[in-house]
Amino acid sequence: MLGPKAAARAARWAVGITGFSLNLDVDEIERAIRVADHAWRDAGRPEPPRFLTACFFAPGDDADVVLRRFTHAYFRVFGDEIAEAMAETASLFSEEALAETLDRVATSTRTDEVILVPASVDPALAQLAARVAGERC
Repeated sequence: MLGPKAAARAARWAVGITGFSLNLDVDEIERAIRVADHAWRDAGRPEPPRFLTACFFAPGDDADVVLRRFTHAYFRVFGDEIAEAMAETASLFSEEALAETLDRVATSTRTDEVILVPASVDPALAQLAARVAGERC
């Protein structure tokens, strides 16, 4: 989650903010957008900030295991307990979940761009992301 101090610093020179939401949670994304919008207004910026958010995904064979393993490895720097908790909540491991979540973000937030981070190096994930996202553009 983006904090007010970081948003205030960004508002002085950036054109936008890039956030992260493990499951593209609309409420979490909207809170981050409000923080960024507030910082831009306080900085006297007339235009709203661009807002990007990223998430992990892994549709396909054994996707739940792949996504949770990847998420755990990524967050392990914060300790095993936090990494395990984050891994257990990772939920974008089906094509349907990814499509429904992207639709929800598109209709419920002012997100300019979603960055899909594949949980493996399997090229099929990039192709799937392009197809699912392309159907929504």
